[in-house]
Amino acid sequence: MTSVKNWMVGLAAGAAAMGSVSAVADSPKLSIDKQSQTVQTPTSAASGMTYQATGAQTSTLTVYTEGYLLCGNIGSDQTPVKLELAHEDQSSQQARRWALPSALARSFSYASGGLVINPGDSLSSLVCHSLGVDGSVASGLREGIFDNGYDSATVSNYKSLVNWIPSAGFDWNSPDWAEVPQDPCGWSTYDEARAKEDVACAAVTGISAASVRAPTMLTGVTHGVVFTYVFRVDARFGAPPAGQNGVLRTPLLNALADPDATPTSMQVLVQDAYDSTYLSASGSYCTFATLPGTIDNNICNAAGVTAAPLPASGLLNIPFAVGQQLPSPVSQSFYVAVNRTIAGAPQLNGGTPIVVASILVDPVVSAEGADDFRGDNAVFGFMPSSSGFPWMGGNP
Repeated sequence: MTSVKNWMVGLAAGAAAMGSVSAVADSPKLSIDKQSQTVQTPTSAASGMTYQATGAQTSTLTVYTEGYLLCGNIGSDQTPVKLELAHEDQSSQQARRWALPSALARSFSYASGGLVINPGDSLSSLVCHSLGVDGSVASGLREGIFDNGYDSATVSNYKSLVNWIPSAGFDWNSPDWAEVPQDPCGWSTYDEARAKEDVACAAVTGISAASVRAPTMLTGVTHGVVFTYVFRVDARFGAPPAGQNGVLRTPLLNALADPDATPTSMQVLVQDAYDSTYLSASGSYCTFATLPGTIDNNICNAAGVTAAPLPASGLLNIPFAVGQQLPSPVSQSFYVAVNRTIAGAPQLNGGTPIVVASILVDPVVSAEGADDFRGDNAVFGFMPSSSGFPWMGGNP
Protein backbone atom coordinates (compact mmCIF):
# COMPACT_ATOMS: atom_id res chain seq x y z
CA MET A 1 0.00 0.00 0.00
CA THR A 2 1.20 3.52 -0.68
CA SER A 3 1.41 6.05 2.09
CA VAL A 4 -1.57 8.00 3.32
CA LYS A 5 -0.03 11.11 1.79
CA ASN A 6 -0.97 9.81 -1.64
CA TRP A 7 -4.64 9.79 -0.69
CA MET A 8 -4.40 13.41 0.32
CA VAL A 9 -2.95 14.62 -2.99
CA GLY A 10 -5.50 16.89 -4.59
CA LEU A 11 -7.79 16.93 -1.55
CA ALA A 12 -6.04 19.89 0.01
CA ALA A 13 -8.18 22.45 -1.80
CA GLY A 14 -11.41 20.81 -0.75
CA ALA A 15 -10.15 20.19 2.76
CA ALA A 16 -9.12 23.80 3.16
CA ALA A 17 -12.64 24.90 2.34
CA MET A 18 -13.95 22.58 5.06
CA GLY A 19 -11.37 23.42 7.68
CA SER A 20 -8.19 21.67 8.71
CA VAL A 21 -7.86 17.90 8.36
CA SER A 22 -7.08 15.90 11.49
CA ALA A 23 -5.17 12.61 11.72
CA VAL A 24 -5.68 10.34 8.73
CA ALA A 25 -6.47 6.63 8.98
CA ASP A 26 -4.26 4.08 7.22
CA SER A 27 -7.24 3.01 5.07
CA PRO A 28 -9.57 5.93 4.40
CA LYS A 29 -13.28 5.13 4.18
CA LEU A 30 -15.83 6.57 1.80
CA SER A 31 -19.36 6.81 3.20
CA ILE A 32 -22.57 7.53 1.30
CA ASP A 33 -26.02 7.14 2.84
CA LYS A 34 -24.86 4.64 5.50
CA GLN A 35 -22.93 2.62 2.92
CA SER A 36 -19.18 2.35 3.21
CA GLN A 37 -16.26 1.54 0.92
CA THR A 38 -12.53 1.40 1.62
CA VAL A 39 -10.59 3.77 -0.64
CA GLN A 40 -8.48 1.74 -3.05
CA THR A 41 -4.80 2.35 -3.82
CA PRO A 42 -4.76 2.38 -7.63
CA THR A 43 -1.87 1.40 -9.86
CA SER A 44 -2.97 3.67 -12.72
CA ALA A 45 -3.23 6.91 -10.71
CA ALA A 46 -1.11 8.71 -8.14
CA SER A 47 -3.89 8.81 -5.58
CA GLY A 48 -7.03 6.99 -4.51
CA MET A 49 -8.77 10.31 -3.93
CA THR A 50 -8.34 13.56 -5.84
CA TYR A 51 -10.23 16.83 -5.72
CA GLN A 52 -10.30 19.57 -8.33
CA ALA A 53 -12.20 22.87 -8.33
CA THR A 54 -13.81 23.35 -11.73
CA GLY A 55 -15.44 26.70 -11.07
CA ALA A 56 -16.36 29.18 -8.36
CA GLN A 57 -19.13 26.88 -7.10
CA THR A 58 -18.33 23.51 -8.72
CA SER A 59 -15.75 20.76 -8.28
CA THR A 60 -14.90 17.17 -9.20
CA LEU A 61 -14.10 14.49 -6.62
CA THR A 62 -12.53 11.26 -7.93
CA VAL A 63 -12.47 8.24 -5.64
CA TYR A 64 -11.22 4.69 -6.22
CA THR A 65 -13.00 2.06 -4.11
CA GLU A 66 -11.94 -1.48 -3.15
CA GLY A 67 -15.37 -2.82 -4.06
CA TYR A 68 -18.03 -1.67 -6.51
CA LEU A 69 -19.90 1.55 -5.74
CA LEU A 70 -22.71 2.14 -8.22
CA CYS A 71 -24.29 5.60 -8.04
CA GLY A 72 -26.67 7.82 -9.98
CA ASN A 73 -29.10 10.68 -9.57
CA ILE A 74 -32.89 10.53 -9.64
CA GLY A 75 -34.58 13.91 -9.51
CA SER A 76 -32.85 17.27 -9.43
CA ASP A 77 -31.35 19.47 -6.74
CA GLN A 78 -28.33 21.71 -6.18
CA THR A 79 -25.44 19.33 -6.87
CA PRO A 80 -22.17 21.26 -7.40
CA VAL A 81 -19.84 18.28 -6.81
CA LYS A 82 -19.25 15.81 -9.63
CA LEU A 83 -18.46 12.40 -8.14
CA GLU A 84 -16.21 10.33 -10.39
CA LEU A 85 -16.11 6.77 -9.07
CA ALA A 86 -13.37 4.35 -10.08
CA HIS A 87 -12.33 0.78 -9.36
CA GLU A 88 -9.43 -1.44 -10.41
CA ASP A 89 -9.65 -5.21 -10.61
CA GLN A 90 -6.35 -6.07 -8.93
CA SER A 91 -6.86 -9.85 -8.82
CA SER A 92 -4.24 -10.41 -11.51
CA GLN A 93 -0.77 -9.04 -12.18
CA GLN A 94 -2.11 -6.45 -14.60
CA ALA A 95 -4.69 -4.19 -12.91
CA ARG A 96 -7.85 -3.66 -14.93
CA ARG A 97 -9.82 -0.43 -14.59
CA TRP A 98 -13.60 -0.49 -14.58
CA ALA A 99 -15.88 2.07 -16.22
CA LEU A 100 -18.44 3.22 -13.65
CA PRO A 101 -21.26 5.79 -13.79
CA SER A 102 -20.45 9.23 -12.41
CA ALA A 103 -22.92 11.08 -10.21
CA LEU A 104 -23.56 14.47 -8.61
CA ALA A 105 -23.42 15.31 -4.92
CA ARG A 106 -24.31 18.39 -2.87
CA SER A 107 -21.20 18.38 -0.68
CA PHE A 108 -18.54 16.27 1.02
CA SER A 109 -16.38 16.41 4.11
CA TYR A 110 -13.13 14.74 5.14
CA ALA A 111 -11.88 14.19 8.69
CA SER A 112 -10.15 11.43 10.67
CA GLY A 113 -9.69 9.17 7.70
CA GLY A 114 -13.30 9.39 6.59
CA LEU A 115 -14.67 10.91 3.39
CA VAL A 116 -18.41 11.50 3.70
CA ILE A 117 -20.59 12.41 0.72
CA ASN A 118 -23.58 14.65 1.49
CA PRO A 119 -22.88 14.75 5.25
CA GLY A 120 -25.99 15.38 7.32
CA ASP A 121 -28.13 15.36 4.18
CA SER A 122 -31.04 12.99 4.71
CA LEU A 123 -32.52 13.36 1.24
CA SER A 124 -30.87 14.27 -2.05
CA SER A 125 -31.08 13.07 -5.65
CA LEU A 126 -27.96 10.91 -5.16
CA VAL A 127 -28.59 7.16 -4.86
CA CYS A 128 -25.89 4.49 -4.48
CA HIS A 129 -25.53 0.75 -4.14
CA SER A 130 -22.38 -0.66 -2.56
CA LEU A 131 -20.93 -4.15 -3.09
CA GLY A 132 -17.79 -5.89 -1.94
CA VAL A 133 -15.06 -6.94 -4.34
CA ASP A 134 -16.51 -10.46 -4.02
CA GLY A 135 -20.01 -9.27 -4.96
CA SER A 136 -21.32 -9.39 -1.41
CA VAL A 137 -23.52 -6.84 0.35
CA ALA A 138 -23.19 -6.00 4.03
CA SER A 139 -26.86 -6.86 4.51
CA GLY A 140 -29.72 -7.31 2.12
CA LEU A 141 -32.09 -5.53 4.47
CA ARG A 142 -32.33 -1.75 4.64
CA GLU A 143 -31.99 -1.72 8.42
CA GLY A 144 -28.74 -3.67 8.21
CA ILE A 145 -29.76 -6.80 10.15
CA PHE A 146 -27.12 -9.50 9.74
CA ASP A 147 -27.51 -13.25 9.44
CA ASN A 148 -26.03 -15.97 11.61
CA GLY A 149 -22.28 -15.39 11.78
CA TYR A 150 -21.71 -19.16 11.61
CA ASP A 151 -23.16 -19.44 8.09
CA SER A 152 -20.76 -20.15 5.24
CA ALA A 153 -20.02 -17.34 2.80
CA THR A 154 -22.29 -19.07 0.28
CA VAL A 155 -25.27 -19.24 2.63
CA SER A 156 -24.74 -15.77 4.08
CA ASN A 157 -24.34 -14.09 0.68
CA TYR A 158 -27.27 -15.83 -0.95
CA LYS A 159 -29.51 -14.91 1.98
CA SER A 160 -28.48 -11.30 1.42
CA LEU A 161 -29.08 -11.47 -2.33
CA VAL A 162 -32.48 -13.21 -2.44
CA ASN A 163 -35.49 -11.84 -0.58
CA TRP A 164 -36.97 -15.22 0.23
CA ILE A 165 -37.38 -17.66 3.11
CA PRO A 166 -36.74 -21.14 1.65
CA SER A 167 -38.83 -24.12 2.61
CA ALA A 168 -37.39 -26.82 4.85
CA GLY A 169 -34.67 -28.83 3.15
CA PHE A 170 -33.54 -26.15 0.71
CA ASP A 171 -29.75 -25.83 0.74
CA TRP A 172 -27.98 -22.66 -0.46
CA ASN A 173 -24.74 -24.63 -0.69
CA SER A 174 -26.34 -26.63 -3.50
CA PRO A 175 -29.36 -24.56 -4.56
CA ASP A 176 -32.06 -25.70 -6.93
CA TRP A 177 -32.81 -22.37 -8.62
CA ALA A 178 -36.05 -23.73 -10.07
CA GLU A 179 -37.42 -23.51 -6.52
CA VAL A 180 -36.42 -19.87 -6.08
CA PRO A 181 -39.18 -17.39 -7.06
CA GLN A 182 -38.33 -16.02 -10.50
CA ASP A 183 -40.19 -12.72 -10.07
CA PRO A 184 -38.52 -10.87 -7.14
CA CYS A 185 -41.37 -8.35 -6.93
CA GLY A 186 -44.32 -10.68 -7.51
CA TRP A 187 -46.71 -12.24 -5.04
CA SER A 188 -44.87 -15.57 -4.93
CA THR A 189 -41.82 -13.80 -3.52
CA TYR A 190 -43.77 -11.33 -1.37
CA ASP A 191 -45.66 -14.14 0.33
CA GLU A 192 -42.39 -15.86 1.32
CA ALA A 193 -40.17 -12.78 1.69
CA ARG A 194 -37.80 -11.86 4.49
CA ALA A 195 -38.73 -8.21 3.92
CA LYS A 196 -42.35 -7.51 2.92
CA GLU A 197 -41.85 -4.73 0.37
CA ASP A 198 -45.37 -3.31 0.50
CA VAL A 199 -44.45 0.28 -0.49
CA ALA A 200 -42.43 -0.58 -3.59
CA CYS A 201 -39.96 -3.14 -4.88
CA ALA A 202 -37.10 -2.99 -7.38
CA ALA A 203 -34.63 -5.66 -8.48
CA VAL A 204 -32.21 -6.74 -11.19
CA THR A 205 -31.59 -10.47 -11.33
CA GLY A 206 -29.92 -13.14 -13.39
CA ILE A 207 -31.80 -15.57 -15.59
CA SER A 208 -30.65 -18.98 -16.79
CA ALA A 209 -30.89 -20.53 -20.23
CA ALA A 210 -33.68 -22.68 -18.78
CA SER A 211 -35.62 -19.48 -17.99
CA VAL A 212 -35.35 -19.86 -14.22
CA ARG A 213 -33.75 -17.41 -11.84
CA ALA A 214 -29.94 -17.46 -11.64
CA PRO A 215 -27.31 -15.75 -9.45
CA THR A 216 -25.53 -14.23 -12.46
CA MET A 217 -26.32 -12.83 -15.90
CA LEU A 218 -26.54 -14.89 -19.06
CA THR A 219 -23.52 -14.02 -21.21
CA GLY A 220 -22.15 -14.92 -24.63
CA VAL A 221 -19.23 -14.08 -26.92
CA THR A 222 -19.69 -13.79 -30.70
CA HIS A 223 -16.61 -14.46 -32.87
CA GLY A 224 -14.38 -12.95 -30.17
CA VAL A 225 -15.68 -9.52 -31.19
CA VAL A 226 -18.89 -8.88 -29.21
CA PHE A 227 -19.71 -9.64 -25.56
CA THR A 228 -23.44 -9.99 -24.84
CA TYR A 229 -25.09 -9.97 -21.42
CA VAL A 230 -28.71 -10.34 -20.37
CA PHE A 231 -30.49 -9.67 -17.08
CA ARG A 232 -34.03 -9.20 -15.80
CA VAL A 233 -35.53 -6.00 -14.36
CA ASP A 234 -38.51 -5.98 -11.99
CA ALA A 235 -40.22 -3.05 -10.31
CA ARG A 236 -43.48 -2.65 -8.45
CA PHE A 237 -45.29 0.24 -6.74
CA GLY A 238 -47.53 -0.76 -3.84
CA ALA A 239 -48.13 -4.25 -2.46
CA PRO A 240 -48.84 -7.01 -4.99
CA PRO A 241 -52.39 -8.36 -5.19
CA ALA A 242 -52.62 -11.91 -3.84
CA GLY A 243 -51.57 -14.44 -6.45
CA GLN A 244 -50.41 -11.84 -9.00
CA ASN A 245 -46.90 -11.84 -10.44
CA GLY A 246 -45.36 -9.36 -12.83
CA VAL A 247 -46.15 -9.48 -16.54
CA LEU A 248 -43.12 -9.24 -18.81
CA ARG A 249 -43.42 -6.24 -21.13
CA THR A 250 -41.07 -3.58 -22.46
CA PRO A 251 -40.98 -0.36 -20.42
CA LEU A 252 -42.08 3.13 -21.35
CA LEU A 253 -38.65 4.76 -21.19
CA ASN A 254 -37.99 8.27 -19.88
CA ALA A 255 -41.40 8.37 -18.19
CA LEU A 256 -41.39 10.74 -15.25
CA ALA A 257 -42.69 9.87 -11.82
CA ASP A 258 -45.58 11.79 -10.32
CA PRO A 259 -44.25 14.94 -8.58
CA ASP A 260 -47.06 15.05 -5.96
CA ALA A 261 -46.03 15.38 -2.33
CA THR A 262 -47.57 11.97 -1.61
CA PRO A 263 -45.83 9.61 -4.05
CA THR A 264 -48.16 7.79 -6.42
CA SER A 265 -45.39 6.48 -8.61
CA MET A 266 -41.70 5.72 -8.46
CA GLN A 267 -38.85 6.73 -10.72
CA VAL A 268 -36.32 3.96 -11.36
CA LEU A 269 -32.90 4.00 -13.04
CA VAL A 270 -31.08 0.96 -14.46
CA GLN A 271 -27.34 1.34 -15.12
CA ASP A 272 -24.32 -0.84 -15.78
CA ALA A 273 -20.54 -0.83 -15.30
CA TYR A 274 -17.85 -2.94 -16.94
CA ASP A 275 -14.22 -4.02 -17.16
CA SER A 276 -12.88 -1.42 -19.61
CA THR A 277 -9.71 -3.43 -20.30
CA TYR A 278 -11.82 -6.14 -21.92
CA LEU A 279 -14.89 -4.24 -23.15
CA SER A 280 -15.31 -0.92 -24.94
CA ALA A 281 -17.82 1.90 -24.56
CA SER A 282 -19.18 1.07 -28.02
CA GLY A 283 -22.29 -1.04 -28.29
CA SER A 284 -26.05 -1.25 -28.23
CA TYR A 285 -28.86 -2.48 -26.01
CA CYS A 286 -32.50 -3.49 -26.16
CA THR A 287 -35.39 -4.46 -23.91
CA PHE A 288 -37.76 -7.35 -24.57
CA ALA A 289 -40.35 -9.62 -22.95
CA THR A 290 -39.41 -13.05 -24.34
CA LEU A 291 -36.05 -14.61 -23.57
CA PRO A 292 -34.34 -15.81 -26.79
CA GLY A 293 -32.80 -19.23 -27.11
CA THR A 294 -29.36 -17.97 -28.16
CA ILE A 295 -27.26 -15.34 -26.40
CA ASP A 296 -25.22 -13.67 -29.13
CA ASN A 297 -24.91 -10.35 -30.97
CA ASN A 298 -28.20 -10.99 -32.81
CA ILE A 299 -30.20 -10.93 -29.61
CA CYS A 300 -31.73 -7.52 -30.39
CA ASN A 301 -32.74 -8.50 -33.94
CA ALA A 302 -35.82 -10.48 -32.92
CA ALA A 303 -39.24 -9.43 -34.18
CA GLY A 304 -40.67 -6.55 -32.20
CA VAL A 305 -37.36 -5.73 -30.53
CA THR A 306 -35.62 -2.42 -31.23
CA ALA A 307 -31.92 -1.93 -30.58
CA ALA A 308 -30.56 1.45 -29.49
CA PRO A 309 -26.95 2.64 -29.28
CA LEU A 310 -25.45 3.02 -25.84
CA PRO A 311 -25.38 6.63 -24.60
CA ALA A 312 -22.39 8.88 -25.28
CA SER A 313 -21.06 7.99 -21.82
CA GLY A 314 -20.78 4.37 -22.99
CA LEU A 315 -22.81 3.28 -19.96
CA LEU A 316 -26.30 1.82 -19.96
CA ASN A 317 -28.89 4.30 -18.66
CA ILE A 318 -32.56 3.23 -18.60
CA PRO A 319 -34.93 5.50 -16.64
CA PHE A 320 -38.59 4.59 -16.29
CA ALA A 321 -41.47 5.10 -13.88
CA VAL A 322 -43.77 2.55 -12.30
CA GLY A 323 -46.99 3.21 -10.41
CA GLN A 324 -50.29 5.04 -10.56
CA GLN A 325 -52.90 6.46 -8.21
CA LEU A 326 -53.08 4.52 -4.96
CA PRO A 327 -54.20 1.95 -3.96
CA SER A 328 -53.76 0.27 -7.36
CA PRO A 329 -50.20 -1.10 -7.68
CA VAL A 330 -48.44 -1.44 -11.01
CA SER A 331 -45.73 -3.98 -11.82
CA GLN A 332 -43.13 -3.81 -14.58
CA SER A 333 -40.89 -6.68 -15.66
CA PHE A 334 -38.64 -7.00 -18.71
CA TYR A 335 -35.28 -8.28 -19.92
CA VAL A 336 -32.31 -6.13 -20.92
CA ALA A 337 -29.61 -7.24 -23.34
CA VAL A 338 -26.38 -5.33 -24.00
CA ASN A 339 -23.92 -5.93 -26.83
CA ARG A 340 -20.45 -4.46 -26.22
CA THR A 341 -17.51 -4.51 -28.60
CA ILE A 342 -14.56 -6.40 -27.17
CA ALA A 343 -11.50 -4.15 -26.82
CA GLY A 344 -8.83 -6.36 -25.25
CA ALA A 345 -7.99 -9.62 -23.53
CA PRO A 346 -10.48 -11.06 -21.03
CA GLN A 347 -9.78 -11.56 -17.35
CA LEU A 348 -8.27 -15.03 -16.94
CA ASN A 349 -9.52 -15.31 -13.37
CA GLY A 350 -12.87 -17.04 -13.91
CA GLY A 351 -14.19 -15.88 -10.54
CA THR A 352 -13.85 -12.21 -11.48
CA PRO A 353 -16.82 -10.38 -13.03
CA ILE A 354 -16.86 -8.62 -16.40
CA VAL A 355 -19.99 -6.49 -15.99
CA VAL A 356 -22.51 -5.46 -13.35
CA ALA A 357 -25.99 -3.95 -13.64
CA SER A 358 -27.76 -2.05 -10.88
CA ILE A 359 -31.18 -0.56 -10.22
CA LEU A 360 -31.61 2.68 -8.27
CA VAL A 361 -34.87 3.89 -6.75
CA ASP A 362 -36.23 7.40 -6.31
CA PRO A 363 -34.96 8.53 -2.88
CA VAL A 364 -38.26 10.32 -2.21
CA VAL A 365 -40.10 7.01 -2.38
CA SER A 366 -37.31 5.17 -0.54
CA ALA A 367 -37.82 7.58 2.36
CA GLU A 368 -41.41 6.29 2.53
CA GLY A 369 -40.20 2.70 2.93
CA ALA A 370 -39.71 1.55 -0.66
CA ASP A 371 -37.05 -0.99 -1.62
CA ASP A 372 -36.65 -2.42 1.87
CA PHE A 373 -34.58 -5.26 0.46
CA ARG A 374 -31.40 -3.95 -1.20
CA GLY A 375 -29.59 -7.23 -1.85
CA ASP A 376 -31.19 -7.73 -5.26
CA ASN A 377 -30.32 -4.25 -6.55
CA ALA A 378 -27.32 -5.49 -8.53
CA VAL A 379 -26.35 -8.52 -10.59
CA PHE A 380 -22.95 -9.47 -12.05
CA GLY A 381 -21.98 -11.04 -15.36
CA PHE A 382 -18.93 -13.24 -15.99
CA MET A 383 -17.30 -14.99 -18.91
CA PRO A 384 -19.66 -17.68 -20.26
CA SER A 385 -17.43 -20.47 -18.92
CA SER A 386 -17.45 -19.06 -15.36
CA SER A 387 -19.76 -20.15 -12.55
CA GLY A 388 -19.43 -16.76 -10.85
CA PHE A 389 -17.74 -15.69 -7.64
CA PRO A 390 -16.02 -18.58 -5.78
CA TRP A 391 -18.63 -18.52 -3.01
CA MET A 392 -21.39 -19.14 -5.55
CA GLY A 393 -20.11 -22.68 -5.99
CA GLY A 394 -20.56 -23.56 -2.35
CA ASN A 395 -17.05 -22.57 -1.31
CA PRO A 396 -16.83 -21.17 2.24
